Amino acid sequence: MAENLVVYKVENTKDLRDIAPLQALYDPEFLRNTNPNAKVNGELALENIVDLYKQGHDFWIARLGEEAVGYAKGNSPDNLNYDSAVYVKLELRNKGIDRILMLNQIDFAREKGYLEMWLTVPSDGASRKSLENMGFIVAGGGYPAPYIKSFFLLKSVNLLRTPHT
Repeated sequence: MAENLVVYKVENTKDLRDIAPLQALYDPEFLRNTNPNAKVNGELALENIVDLYKQGHDFWIARLGEEAVGYAKGNSPDNLNYDSAVYVKLELRNKGIDRILMLNQIDFAREKGYLEMWLTVPSDGASRKSLENMGFIVAGGGYPAPYIKSFFLLKSVNLLRTPHT
């Protein structure tokens, strides 16, 4: 599968439109922990993505052929650290797509000279071990809100010291 996967930084509105259905899937998955009845439609997801893009957030898209199967987004609110999020279609998780998206973001953050990279993952998420293998460590607890499962905030302590493998 990875040999057919193409990942690149989003530079046009067509790619943002292709990410919107994935965002619409991701948001309820995340929001159901805060509001079990949360629903996000594609139009609202696209509006959210376009707003983030206009605010300077970076997006990467993962494609298998023409199909968008995952995306990553990130930003640097302080120009020192890079805050990241990754989403992959449920049926394609644990196949390395999230890792490839993260490696693209790590390369980008390293090129920009950011000191650290932050992301939040569910405590029961399968991606935690993979991220730890990439140099991320548990840096703190998660969100203290109703319905939310325990989350860990991870950061790469050697983002600029050693290239990824």
